[in-house]
Amino acid sequence: MSVGWIAGSGCGAMEIGRSRDRISELPDAILHHIFSFLPTRQLVEASILSKRWTHLWASAPSLSFSSDDFDSTADGRRRFPNFIDTVLLLRDASDISTFRLQWLGEGKDLEQADRWLRFVVKRNVKCLELQMHLYIDESLPSCIFSCQSLQVLKLEAMCGFIGLPGSVSLPKLKRLEVSYAEFLDDSLKELLSGCPLLEVLSFEHCYFTSLEICSHALKRLELYVPDDAEAVVRISAPRLLSFAYWGMVFQELTLMNLSSLTYASICLFSNSSNDDDAGDMDRYRRISNLLAGLHNVESLEFLSVAFKFLLQRRDRSQSLPIFRKLKHLRAGTSLDRDGIAAITSLLQRSPNLESLVIDQYEVPNNLCMEGGSMAPMPDSARLCHLRVVEISNFGATENELSFVKLLSSNVFSAEKVTLVPSKKTGESGDNASRWKQ
Repeated sequence: MSVGWIAGSGCGAMEIGRSRDRISELPDAILHHIFSFLPTRQLVEASILSKRWTHLWASAPSLSFSSDDFDSTADGRRRFPNFIDTVLLLRDASDISTFRLQWLGEGKDLEQADRWLRFVVKRNVKCLELQMHLYIDESLPSCIFSCQSLQVLKLEAMCGFIGLPGSVSLPKLKRLEVSYAEFLDDSLKELLSGCPLLEVLSFEHCYFTSLEICSHALKRLELYVPDDAEAVVRISAPRLLSFAYWGMVFQELTLMNLSSLTYASICLFSNSSNDDDAGDMDRYRRISNLLAGLHNVESLEFLSVAFKFLLQRRDRSQSLPIFRKLKHLRAGTSLDRDGIAAITSLLQRSPNLESLVIDQYEVPNNLCMEGGSMAPMPDSARLCHLRVVEISNFGATENELSFVKLLSSNVFSAEKVTLVPSKKTGESGDNASRWKQ
């Protein structure tokens, strides 16, 4: 950028000032913050933009390396680890706050990775993000699990095994995210026992046979479980505020001492939708136990294809807990006969509900159950506090209109009712007429 000075008309001359390197004038802290958004390779290449960048990147607190930044040829696979070696060799003695490494495909060398990780551990790394494809005979460097400065650890093993050392000591770790990994035996228990200050825990598409969480520090827990995984899970976390689970119904799921829990998001799938199936009662037992552990929540998202099949029968719904603190409910179901029975069961057990959102999913015509009598809610279960109602994908079917009528006769002071029409509403003359009414 050029800065020019134009003299007065009496001078009859114009002086052009020298170009200013405004980037060089920025404080080191701001430059380092800018660096944190760039892959390290781009950062090194961009050093030609400013004189100060030429050497300042050597003290950047955030380093990010990805094999995707190099071509997949043999030469590219060789240059990637050489580049990391060079960057670390030229680095000054300052600490490293964040280290990201994505090393996929062929050419991975765990001995080199071990050397790099030992380097950053000595530099008091606080955030470590690793994405590597591990085979059955490979394991992550043990130095990761004894890093005294580590606060955030994100591991993606790409369907590999997470091998752990004999002992785990991560005294400052507050956030642990693991995805696409497999744990054997009691390795998960060993890992979690070495993280006394853990506040956020996430497992996404991880395989394990047993998961036992007993923590007085944990505040947020997320479990995304593969469809074919069956596990024994026990959770005791008195300070847990948020719990999310997506996947199949666990073989055994025990929730204990979740007195602080305020938010839960549950998305369940079942391998059978047949109410007469021999395993149906067992599946109901599992979902009933799950809901019993969530009875203290203020906000509940229950999004499930299996939702109506697990709650539709009245004899079962009576065993559900009473959600006395529940104020906000988002339910994923279809408003056919069984879906309405399921949602009504929950409404009857939620006396202080303030908002209800129903996210309808489309059901094939041959599976949609229309008609049938709809039992009124008892006076004790009327929704005196319900203020907001929203129903998506509303098609003005007979059952949907009956459900709206049921709500209107039990809601005393609704302030806002929103019906979002289905795209197919206009395709049926009868439904369109009902919608207008």
